Amino acid sequence: EQAVRELRSRLEEAEESRQAAQARRRSSISTVGQLQDSMQSQRLALERRLADDREACCALRRRLREEKQRAQLAEGEARSLDGGLRQRAEEQRRKIERLQANLRRVAGELSHCRASADVRWATRFTSQLTQKDDRNWRLQRRIAEE
Repeated sequence: EQAVRELRSRLEEAEESRQAAQARRRSSISTVGQLQDSMQSQRLALERRLADDREACCALRRRLREEKQRAQLAEGEARSLDGGLRQRAEEQRRKIERLQANLRRVAGELSHCRASADVRWATRFTSQLTQKDDRNWRLQRRIAEE
């Protein structure tokens, strides 16, 4: 009987131990399930965040391309304007050179005209004086002859 009691007591201990092990196993399974659920929810959250980041990255790339295109257009316009301004400046420089050449030519002509005008005036004055002298001389000669 003692042996039976011992066996029963061992059997009860073994049953308790088995039940405790099952409880631990269930608890572990539950913990593993909770961990799996937690990991799954974290994975889903990370996937959502990754998708959001991809969309943001694509949007930033689009904006970057648009800004790059605008910058290229602005640079092209600036180059065009710069070329136009250079061309106009070159035209103005050539025009100034032509005007300066014309000014030198006209100044030379003016100087020549002044010189020739002085000669002409001197010639005319001399001619008028000669004519006056001739008239005076003729007048005096007529008076003397009379």
